[in-house]
Amino acid sequence: MATTTEKPIVKASAGGDAGINAGMIWFNGKIVPQEQAQVSVLTHALHYGTSVFEGIRAYPTKRGPAVFRLQEHTQRLFDSALIMRMPVPYSQDEINQAILETVRANGWGGCYIRPLIWRGGQTLGVNPMPCPVQAMVATWEWGAYLGEDAINKGARLVTSAWVRLPANAMPGKAKAGGNYVNSVLARMDAVSAGFDEALLLDANGFVAEGTGENIFFLKNGVLHVIEHSVNLEGITRDSVIQIAKEMGLTVKEVMATRDQLYSAEEIFMTGTAAEVTPVSEIDYRPIGSGEAGPVALELRQRYLKAVTGEDPHYERWLTYVNRCQPSPHPSPRRRGSRGGASAAQANLDRSVGGGVGGGRRAAGWRVCALSVAQLRAVSGADRAALQRVRRGRPDREQERHLQAAAHRRRHLGRQLPHRHRRLPLRPRPQPHHSRRHPLRRAPARPRRLAHPVLAPHWSS
Repeated sequence: MATTTEKPIVKASAGGDAGINAGMIWFNGKIVPQEQAQVSVLTHALHYGTSVFEGIRAYPTKRGPAVFRLQEHTQRLFDSALIMRMPVPYSQDEINQAILETVRANGWGGCYIRPLIWRGGQTLGVNPMPCPVQAMVATWEWGAYLGEDAINKGARLVTSAWVRLPANAMPGKAKAGGNYVNSVLARMDAVSAGFDEALLLDANGFVAEGTGENIFFLKNGVLHVIEHSVNLEGITRDSVIQIAKEMGLTVKEVMATRDQLYSAEEIFMTGTAAEVTPVSEIDYRPIGSGEAGPVALELRQRYLKAVTGEDPHYERWLTYVNRCQPSPHPSPRRRGSRGGASAAQANLDRSVGGGVGGGRRAAGWRVCALSVAQLRAVSGADRAALQRVRRGRPDREQERHLQAAAHRRRHLGRQLPHRHRRLPLRPRPQPHHSRRHPLRRAPARPRRLAHPVLAPHWSS
């Protein structure tokens, strides 16, 4: 009896990431080759979708690769883990450092970043609580998500028969792996029908989002953005809203039906993978002129200038991978130290092998690109020295504020009885008054209290 193999209905393009080459992967605290980043086939997340992830992009800039809105993505990753009751065994700072380390280890100029947290293989019962939580960060080069034709001519969308799951069925604010089965089904149907992307409605018939994008449409000169109902809170969506407002556009969040989109002047989608992608057609109906709209293209150009560091106004959104920079406030040389560097700091320089920054750390340079493995390898004293260098010295205004707060605490303490005061175990040296430190005064001698109730203030 002859056997037949099922053939795909449509040979669809895999997008800009066909044949993923991730190179080196951060896998549970270690950088390993892609072939060694392996999990068991009995992993709980593989069977039940108990995972959370993020999609992040790094862009090439004049100062090297920069990750776009890294902290916001990491925060959303941890929020998703909290919703899924997954205790992450790493801190947000460790995940941030792992992302920077992975991009640096692969030498990417620009890339797509995928941090993933999942339940491992301890049991295959539905309850995932006994399963350990694991983490990894992978990076690879990824071009236009829907292809260059979708950018130049506009993407073609079709309304999916699958609806976005309501909030009381699945947690839509969590970027969980299991949630994306809904998107996978809608995307397969759209591609099989010859479209670029699917448009999903919610259970009430209002427009929700694409399979991985937020929806904008322009009507009567006002830019409308679909409200967050069952949608994931988009970071790219928030960025485009800020850019549009600074362009002078009026932005309004609305609930819209798909027939409102048919008569829109322009439509475009936003997302980490899709960036800003114009839409030229929905359900066989041309949008506007049937091509990519000028407002969408202008927003895309401004967005690309922001993510590549060409617009300094949005540089706050960028985290540079190789960001060892001279501190504007180098640490002063301590009394008794030679060359301004402590022994712990010297050990730290040797422990990391003269990495980013090298011996210049002793001169007040900030170290922001050490790996998690290197950080764990140093001793406790060296780690404390690293934290002091990374924090840098506060600016003058903050320093004066701290001195004033300490001054108020000292004087308020003198108005309390002895039993409420924390007296020093040994006499402190009397600091001299100077113009440089106007708030430093010699502490007054404590006076005896005549009566703890009738005389609440200090008396001679």
